[in-house]
Amino acid sequence: MTSPARICLAVPRAAPAGVLALWFGAAAAFIGIIDSSSPKPHPQASIPLLAGHQSSKQSGLATKSAQSISGRLTGDGGNPIPNCEVDIYAVAGRGLWRTTTDADGRFTARDLAPGAYTVRPYAIGYVDQSDEGATTFYRPGDFAAINLVKGGVITGRVTDAMGEPVVHASVRATRISDLDGHTIRELRTDFRERATEDRGIYRIFGLRPGSYVVCVAGFGGISQGIVYTDSTPTYFPSSTRGDADQISVRAGQVIEGVDILYRPEIGHIVSGSVSGANAQVSVSSVTLSLIDSTSGSITARAYLRSLAQSGSFAFHGIPDGDYFVMAEGWPTANGPLFESPLYRITVKGGDVDGLVVALKPLSTLSGRVVVEPLKADGKPSCPRLPETFLLETVLVVRKDSWLDRNQSVPFLRSSTDSTAPSKTGEFKVNNLRPGTYHIDVRPPVRGWYVKSVTKNSEAINALTTSSKGSSRPKPRSSAIELKTGENVSDVTIVVAQGGAELRGQAEPSEKGATLPSPLQVHLVPDDSESAENPLRFFQSSIGADGTFRIGDIAPGRYRAIIVTALSGTEPDSLGRPLAWDEAGRKALLRRAVNSGTAVELKLCQVFEDFKVKY
Repeated sequence: MTSPARICLAVPRAAPAGVLALWFGAAAAFIGIIDSSSPKPHPQASIPLLAGHQSSKQSGLATKSAQSISGRLTGDGGNPIPNCEVDIYAVAGRGLWRTTTDADGRFTARDLAPGAYTVRPYAIGYVDQSDEGATTFYRPGDFAAINLVKGGVITGRVTDAMGEPVVHASVRATRISDLDGHTIRELRTDFRERATEDRGIYRIFGLRPGSYVVCVAGFGGISQGIVYTDSTPTYFPSSTRGDADQISVRAGQVIEGVDILYRPEIGHIVSGSVSGANAQVSVSSVTLSLIDSTSGSITARAYLRSLAQSGSFAFHGIPDGDYFVMAEGWPTANGPLFESPLYRITVKGGDVDGLVVALKPLSTLSGRVVVEPLKADGKPSCPRLPETFLLETVLVVRKDSWLDRNQSVPFLRSSTDSTAPSKTGEFKVNNLRPGTYHIDVRPPVRGWYVKSVTKNSEAINALTTSSKGSSRPKPRSSAIELKTGENVSDVTIVVAQGGAELRGQAEPSEKGATLPSPLQVHLVPDDSESAENPLRFFQSSIGADGTFRIGDIAPGRYRAIIVTALSGTEPDSLGRPLAWDEAGRKALLRRAVNSGTAVELKLCQVFEDFKVKY
């Protein structure tokens, strides 16, 4: 029996970290990147090789023509979701392709140029329950099987002290943790708002599973045309934020009776101006956020269409408390986005005025990817190098937000973006916050690994001289530092052929015992020369069935260990590799020496059925 048709419409979804708050100001500009005509394939070109290696024609490259990305969108019980818009984005920013699912939930984007893409369905009321923050990349010829689940619902009624309905007031549900109780450490932008109708009833749907707090009124001008914006928020059931009840929501669950007794308390005003409008800083629109310093939730927002006038802003209905003020700005033309530092303020018994918030340009990181194929006598088991290798390689640039933590800022402001090199290897990533970055290289085919990363003509994995005067590689870090507004343009990434793959099974040390969850497997180098090289440490999650897979491994000797994946606010619970810092590498090395399982991986080897005890 065919399931009832679901009508799907395009709605704004979460934007990449660092630009979410700028969605509204950029909507018009965003639409401009849609290309209604079929894009033409990129002309093929020689892949840049390191000196001493064969040219692209000599090395027998595998060719790949422009193809399609197809897929199927399903919902609860595997039922198809028809008539739903699906957008296919080019990772390198070369356009957007839009299609619609058929009656069986299937879709196809045709005539795609070689490259890497992301696929985003827009289904009202549905949510993606896959790993948050994780992005799947597709290449032409791939099939995208996407399953969405029905989002949760919170509904209730808002009344005043006389029992009368509070009409046309904005009600917001803010997600504060996942279902396992792990507090969300990112800046809280995961909220939904709805207005009450004439009976005071509201219904907020499409909620991710997790714990929420719900409040009415306030928001300092976030909801245009909504009344009560001068009032401080009243949280369910009738309290301040500190005494608010939390509501647990599961996928598809409808939570009724979340009734709020509205307390009409007029809040304070926080006002000031935005600076930065000059010949060097040309901003067309600005989003300002007032962030609660305790929870990291956005308390209020204000929008400026232009800085040509005074650039003045004001947040209304603000209760007493400690906050951060932050501004984000869009440029008038092609160029970097702008962002201010976090300004800490205290509201206590009165208004706060005279704030001056200074915008500064975000940073840019660019460089080149060079491939290093095996020489003519290389192992024949290695996959051939596709002609589209560079165009389909994804570079994920990740900020190490854990290094930014301190006692005064209880949330992390991530900055992650992805791109793909051009046909000649050049890449560029704009709008990165200042901080420490790592580049995660994801080749389109197996058999490759990251050999080195260099900057300023010096290897980040730098050479040092031993006491005997001999030189040997002694890596210090694979990180790249970016300062505010800095343009780092001399990064070279060498991707070498010969990467290995390890597939295996985690087993309990004691017979009959069960494995805890979650677990991670780590590959730790088993030679002294690689002991300080972050590029020679590898980790992967272990599935519920105990299986794991690690790919793109540099050939060599390793020891495999299993560790319990930390939770809550610990570094690796945020997807941060433990080997990113020296302390983490030393801890892994100590454990590997004592209990690691030895393995040697050869060029392009696929090692299967590898057993590791826990």
